[in-house]
Amino acid sequence: STRLAIYHRDGFACRYCGDESALTLDHVVPVSAGGSNQPRNLATACVRCNSSKQDITTRKWYARLRSWGIDTKRMQRELRRALARPIDRMEGNRLASSGARFEAGRKESS
Repeated sequence: STRLAIYHRDGFACRYCGDESALTLDHVVPVSAGGSNQPRNLATACVRCNSSKQDITTRKWYARLRSWGIDTKRMQRELRRALARPIDRMEGNRLASSGARFEAGRKESS
């Protein structure tokens, strides 16, 4: 599946904070702002980061985080690197067909 391929590309961890639990997909550029559902616009995010970012662009969210005293340079660099890597659809399909599931965001084989 594409979702699993994106999780795989992103190392099964939130691209913003590194958390490995309760993973979701985040639209880097929100659909409401013209973002697409293409893998290059989707990043693995934990529920906490995705909820915090809400429906704003990553750039605006980084500005908000900086106003709270959070250094976003590493986040920005890691996100750019992740989005530049192509997803491996074959690996996503392999994970899906192998019965891999995600318990609190961590990959497990059944």
